[in-house]
Amino acid sequence: PKARIPLRPAQTLITASDALYAACQEVSDEPDQARKRYNSILETLLTSQFDDSSSTTEDERAELALLRGKFWSAIATTHAEECEEGLAEEDETAWNSEAATAGREAFNKAIGLFRSVPKASNQKERDEESEAEALLGEALLSLGNLTEDEKAREKLYSEAKEYGVDVDAMDE
Repeated sequence: PKARIPLRPAQTLITASDALYAACQEVSDEPDQARKRYNSILETLLTSQFDDSSSTTEDERAELALLRGKFWSAIATTHAEECEEGLAEEDETAWNSEAATAGREAFNKAIGLFRSVPKASNQKERDEESEAEALLGEALLSLGNLTEDEKAREKLYSEAKEYGVDVDAMDE
């Protein structure tokens, strides 16, 4: 068997973007199937490029976690936008809609990935850590917006504030 040459992160991003585009083409016909297909494609693409953690550097793992977190956040935002109108109109069924559930799942994955970005030891890592923290705050805020339980929502908003998100600006 021929040895696999891992893709560089930029090539992985382009490939994953293509996979996202292809999967999204199917969303209007079979949203649940397209979401599962996209998740499968993305996980396979990204994890297969970095399957041996001993052969990747801390920088590569941080970059991959940040990249994957951005993708999950983008997926979550798409689902959140689908149910925003119902939530704005105080439609109680919107909290348990397929879009809200998928959005919460994707935000939770993004949050886990942003939290996994290692603490910085050099300038490049500090930039990635800072970006991950900003994105983490936004993901926590967005997850809070999709959370029906008021106590859980307030806890998410409080945590988002810790990452510099102006939660109070939402009410304006």
